[in-house]
Amino acid sequence: MGIEGIDIYKTNPKVEILASIKKHKGIISAIAHHLDCSCQTIYNLMARDPDIKNAMETARSNLIESRLDLAESVVAKIMGRHEEKPGVALSASMYLLNNLGNVRGYAHPDKKTDKIGETIESIDGNIKVAAKRIDNASNDEHDEE
Repeated sequence: MGIEGIDIYKTNPKVEILASIKKHKGIISAIAHHLDCSCQTIYNLMARDPDIKNAMETARSNLIESRLDLAESVVAKIMGRHEEKPGVALSASMYLLNNLGNVRGYAHPDKKTDKIGETIESIDGNIKVAAKRIDNASNDEHDEE
């Protein structure tokens, strides 16, 4: 049916859009799929309606914050094992905090920003790269034993 096909007499399209933003945590492709429209339509709605734009920014900010919390907990767990694997712990800490923690002040001064500048997709990619590096470093340490 899509946004263009929403029957405004049976439902409030804005309420449906805001609910979809919340449900899909601000991920535009998921919102567009749910609403059966294009991603460009979502961008256009954000440009026209400050409530939709604010809801999107809030949802994406919350998602990024929850992923940063997860990254910090992983680093804390690895750091707790720093005596067993000091190289892995240090590498994981530096990589994750420098690349994902800029909104919390963990980045180099020239990388700090007041805005949440990374997309969810790039954060996912960074987490996957970090996990692979941690696995490789852990395997290397096992090979040395």
